[in-house]
This record gives sequence, C-alpha cells and structure tokens, in this order.
Amino acid sequence: MRLVAADTRCSSERAEKHMKTAIQKSISMLLAFALLLALLPAIAIPQAAAATGYDRGYSGGRGGDGVLYAYGIDVSEHQGTGFNFQNLKNAGYSYVILRCGFVSRKDYRFEEYYTNAKAAGLDVGTYFYSYASTASEASAEADLCLSYIAGKKFEYPVYFDFEDPSAQSYNGTTAYNICMAFMNKIEAAGYLTGLYGYASWFDEDYGGWVPTASICSKYECWLANYYDSDGSTMNS
Repeated sequence: MRLVAADTRCSSERAEKHMKTAIQKSISMLLAFALLLALLPAIAIPQAAAATGYDRGYSGGRGGDGVLYAYGIDVSEHQGTGFNFQNLKNAGYSYVILRCGFVSRKDYRFEEYYTNAKAAGLDVGTYFYSYASTASEASAEADLCLSYIAGKKFEYPVYFDFEDPSAQSYNGTTAYNICMAFMNKIEAAGYLTGLYGYASWFDEDYGGWVPTASICSKYECWLANYYDSDGSTMNS
C-alpha cells in the first residue's frame, strides 16, 4: 500500500510538473506574440511603387499617387442654364469646381450653380480665369475674385486658373510671380487656394516652363493632363 501511495504521488508530481511546463511555454508564446504585434507598425512592409501621371488620378502633389479618391467636374456658364446637379450627384460625383468669373465680370451662372450644387449635396470649389500679365494685375484679380465669392462656403479650394494663351509669352519668373500674387491674397483672406493649369506649363516632366515646385509644396495644384476620347493621345 505504501508503494502504491508513493507511485501515486510521483505520478501526480510529474503531471503537475508537466502542466507547469506547458503553462510556462504557453505564457512565453503569448508574450512573444504580443511583442510581435507591438513591433508590427515599426516593421517596414514593402509597398508597390506609387503610380505617377495625371491620367491615373490626382490626390496631392503634382503627379498624384495613382488613386482616385473622388469624382468631380468643373462647370461654367458654358454648360447653360438649368444644369442638373442632382443628376450629377446621383451618378456618383461628389464635388464640382465652379467658375466664379474673370476680370471683366462674374460668371453668369455662378450664383445659380452654387445654390443648386449645394442643394444637391455636392461639395463645391471655385476658380477664377486669369488674364493677368503682371503680379499687380493678378493681385487686382484676386480682389475681384473675393468680391465674387463673398459669403460663400467652399469645401474645395479657390483656384487661380492660369491657362490663357497670352501667358505663353511670359517667362517663368513672371508667370510664377503672377500666380503667387493671386494665391497669396486669397490665402490671406482665409481661403484654401490653389493653382489650375496645364501640366505642359507647370510640370517639368511634361515640358513645363513655369517653376511651380515651390508653389505646389505650399498650395494645392490641379494640373490638366488627359487623353483624347479614343485614348490615343495625351493632352496637357
């Protein structure tokens, strides 16, 4: 009987020892797993190279990152009266950039379009088409733009539309000073502002001649570069 009792105690002790070892191993594994989870944010995970090219979408910087985050269009009086913004919203678009005007007058449809776009639940930005040939003229255009948009609320920037063919005769420094004079004044008035124009003017990768790297590091840049309807030719 004593031998049996001794064997029973030994078996019990061995089982208890094995159980403690198993528990210790489990705890060690859990701690190691927790440590791995804590380190995951610091581990560099290889990412696919960011896509470039305005044909693949724009989300910041001059080349974009290849991801389309929202769909929108720009609209001016050329679209005519009664433009249906609700249909645009229903089709999946989330924003519009409305022309507010240019140096001689406000866009004829700006007030109508702003009201109807807001009523349709679309986010709104605006642009001013420039004919400025000097920084002082651009500053005066900014004053006009501010008078056109007074009292309006925008979810997207107030853009300086610098694309008139007459500007192609300017050198890069003159063009830079014109753009900055407008946008600096708009920013000083409390608006998010940005630059609109052709990639072939503003991006050296597309032959651009306006030194815009510093502009686009400070302000939003909306650069046009698109294919023909048949997809054969890139325009910028």
